[in-house]
Amino acid sequence: MAQLKESKILVTGGAGFIGYHLCKKLTSLTPYVTIYDNLSSGKLENVKDVPKAKFVKGDILNLKQLCNQEKADLIFHLAAQVVVPYSMENPTEDFETAQRYNREERKQVPKSFYSIHLRHIPYSLPQIRI
Repeated sequence: MAQLKESKILVTGGAGFIGYHLCKKLTSLTPYVTIYDNLSSGKLENVKDVPKAKFVKGDILNLKQLCNQEKADLIFHLAAQVVVPYSMENPTEDFETAQRYNREERKQVPKSFYSIHLRHIPYSLPQIRI
């Protein structure tokens, strides 16, 4: 845990249920936590309950805004479509959104993340030890 003390951490989807709890824990370890969320399913109340974190309202599909965030040492990518009935009723939209993000990510995100000196991107919670 000591290695997180001065780490700058970006949490996409930080206003959602899992992101909220993660941010609460992270802010007890470092003062440099940024919550990046479009609030489509996350809650502003969750953000307000983590007053030590900086909040940025933004969508992960807006790569220009995402990549213009302050340099991060660690990113927790938790942003996702969480409404299963919506996905079931609109599978094409969800599929196209995922494809667009993955296509843009391959083109821009790795280069942009390297340019902000990111050292590690955990892709799933089992990789994270807190």
